[in-house]
Amino acid sequence: MLKEFLLQDAPEAIQSILTDDFDFTAQESVGYLVANRSGAAQIYAREIDLFLARSRSDPKTQAKILRILYEARAIAFDRADLDRKIDYDHKICHYHEKVGDSCALCAQACPEGAIVKDEETHRLKYAADLCSSCAKCVGVCPTGAIELGALGSFAFEKIARLYEGLIPLIVDEKTIENLEACSLPSGVAPFVVPNGDMLSETALLTLLQESGSQIVTACEISAQAQRVLNDVWGAIYGKKAILTIGEIDAAQPIVSSDYAADLSGLNARAVFATRLRRAVGDRDFGIVESDRFGAIEVDWDRCSLCAACAQNCVSAALSADETEGVLRACDALCSLCGECGAICPEKAIAIKGGAIALNPSWFAQRVVAKDEAFFCVECGKPFATSKSIAKTIAVIAPLFAGDEAKIRSLSCCAECKPKVMIKAMLEYKNA
Repeated sequence: MLKEFLLQDAPEAIQSILTDDFDFTAQESVGYLVANRSGAAQIYAREIDLFLARSRSDPKTQAKILRILYEARAIAFDRADLDRKIDYDHKICHYHEKVGDSCALCAQACPEGAIVKDEETHRLKYAADLCSSCAKCVGVCPTGAIELGALGSFAFEKIARLYEGLIPLIVDEKTIENLEACSLPSGVAPFVVPNGDMLSETALLTLLQESGSQIVTACEISAQAQRVLNDVWGAIYGKKAILTIGEIDAAQPIVSSDYAADLSGLNARAVFATRLRRAVGDRDFGIVESDRFGAIEVDWDRCSLCAACAQNCVSAALSADETEGVLRACDALCSLCGECGAICPEKAIAIKGGAIALNPSWFAQRVVAKDEAFFCVECGKPFATSKSIAKTIAVIAPLFAGDEAKIRSLSCCAECKPKVMIKAMLEYKNA
């Protein structure tokens, strides 16, 4: 780490690039954290000062935690997008170009009006000059489509893994200076975030499982996220998940931190579901109330299995298998955006919010609609369901005015459809 960063009293007292023969042993003071690269920003690592001054850990534990604090800063610095206050992935956004008035929780949460909805295009508009980096949008986004440039989810998870066996004390840049009189019990290590409002249920659950301990927070975080996780941990382990700074002496390890699942490529709701499924195991711990989670209800008889809902579900809570003729739903993945209900031509879908069911069935892919597979009349390949084809024929066939080839094409797969039309055209020319 010393090759990557150096701690110094004053930022002007150090070169931007450190040479290989630089005498690190001569540096005794703690202050500014400087990256070993040309033109790099200088960061004041207040959490290191706080830890050295207030920790009651034994020397060996102090050395371990100091190494972690250095490495955490290195990870955050290396992964930070310093050119942008927030990063946005429209591909997993519940509002971007959707049919219904779904989600847009970020726009509702933004106190500065930096994120607004464009009702005509159904896209979000962002004004960087208005953004105060409060990170409230990050904390409420159910899929992780919005992340803070200073600390994204990938870097957050890597840093969280450093805290295995330790008790994280969450502090942000606004509150750390107010902790000068705070005494840190043995094993407590500061966990620095740019702003406490960035911490969603997913981020907090990640830190809980990677550390294996209760979390202590010294800054403001989402009251809803804190309540949900305290209720979940209370149901499963009989203890609170997140403690206040006044409860710091009571904080203790709770669970094993040997979480080894591959979560790469998953959106935030899928990460939350995967992690919580591990905590639940095969037992039933009852219901935890939360208006950000719920269940998907489908009217089996009305559903035509057109798969429009599955095709437009960015959370992958709905999935269709046309060869089997089934529609599946996973309640744990649903973020209650309501897009499926808005786009369903049969109005067969309803979203019921209000609870997390701490049992295996809530996380399972369950069949919510089923129909017989429909086979292409030309090649015999299954490509749709009987209900969906019957509906298509009923709506479109009358428009073809008795054209047998066009009507037949409605019962053909994508590969055979043009063949039928070309064959009919050639027969017409040769007649």
